[in-house]
Amino acid sequence: MSVARESVREVLAGSDPTSLRAVLESAGISTKENADSDILSEKLVRALWWRTHTPIGLFAVPDSLGKLVDRTAKRLKLPLDEALDDWDRLDSLTEQLLTRCEGADALAELDPKHVNRLKRGQWLAWTGASVAGGTAASGYLSQQLLRVTAPYRTLLPLIPGVGPTLVAVRKGVEQVARFSTPVSITLALASANQALGPEYDRALALLLGVALVRPRSQERYTPSKVVPFVQPAATPPQEAASEPAEQAASQTPEESFGLAPDVDVAAEQEAAAELEAAAELEVAEEQEVHAVSEQTAAEE
Repeated sequence: MSVARESVREVLAGSDPTSLRAVLESAGISTKENADSDILSEKLVRALWWRTHTPIGLFAVPDSLGKLVDRTAKRLKLPLDEALDDWDRLDSLTEQLLTRCEGADALAELDPKHVNRLKRGQWLAWTGASVAGGTAASGYLSQQLLRVTAPYRTLLPLIPGVGPTLVAVRKGVEQVARFSTPVSITLALASANQALGPEYDRALALLLGVALVRPRSQERYTPSKVVPFVQPAATPPQEAASEPAEQAASQTPEESFGLAPDVDVAAEQEAAAELEAAAELEVAEEQEVHAVSEQTAAEE
């Protein structure tokens, strides 16, 4: 399940204001001394999402916390387990970048080389700005050419040899003048959006700070993973009280006092002898019946 921006703010609202202030100051963001956790968490989350999005992307389709973590890990070429949820992947990224994973002061151990690897070049923005400027210049020149040649538009086809060519050129200039303005505006907006785009080098401290200062109620944090605390299951009071009562009801008076019942050995021996005698008598009767049946068959 992805963690949205508002969910991150709600989690950080339960953090210590001092820790939140330390994270913001480590990222170069000033804070007020009397600001509470709600104000500081909102400021931290807003700064984190602003530094990881372009202006258009922030208002159109803001990313979840998991996407911010995955994109940062990809830029740093660090492996992450995709089976983990957003919070666990953030903890895993923090463990690979910091030696300590608790407290805002751990950000002081962040290696500058990781920050430098996240810096992006501005060549794409400059290229877009150059193309937009060239398109705008082409549109302006095209409009000026059309204005100069407008009085002679009807005479151009009459010029021998080059007349049809000049007419074709003028039609092409008309198309350039028509589309150059919207194209140049679009490229200028795209270049400005890219220039104000994500700055993951400035957002790294904020992202790791979320992992360091978020409250971990009923959790045990270890350097390898976050293990939820599980309360041992207890036997309900009614079941626990009924079990001794059932055992007491099934016991005899002698067993309830820890006394074993007396065993009559003689009675057992007498019963065994009676059973043996009855078995011998049954065998004798079967033999007698068998002998009578044989004698009858012989007489016939």
